[in-house]
Amino acid sequence: MGNEAIVYGRILGATWNVGDRFRCMYDLNREALSAVPEDDDWPWVVRDIFALPAPYPQGTYRRQVIHFGLSIKDDPYDRILWDEWLGKFEQVLRRLYWWSAAAHIETDFGPPRTIEWAPTEAAMGRLYDDPPQPVSEWVRSDRLPASRDEG
Repeated sequence: MGNEAIVYGRILGATWNVGDRFRCMYDLNREALSAVPEDDDWPWVVRDIFALPAPYPQGTYRRQVIHFGLSIKDDPYDRILWDEWLGKFEQVLRRLYWWSAAAHIETDFGPPRTIEWAPTEAAMGRLYDDPPQPVSEWVRSDRLPASRDEG
């Protein structure tokens, strides 16, 4: 029997400045996610791991919170799988209009990780071009929980 890792998180969708087009990037994100493949090679990043909230006002007041989650086979001898998964996930981020993203990875082979993405200032500015540009550059941070000194 294999080992399992749980990956889950959220992407906070960007909004247009103001006015009638305030939610235009929500539609652009919906289109971008519909282009994510339905099938992929392991480690998978497929369309059905993403979920969009209900439209305004039931699920999206100001920010579109795109959820994602999956259970994936983990291999203690192939830690490169996480670099591969992150590369595929970041391909999706490059198609989206967003303000921040975070992924939580829980595995039997180490402490839980939290990975966060924040667009660069230049990328944030391009969100307000007309037409807006998806986020193509960011700063990524990888956090492990702080160790406790129990001595």
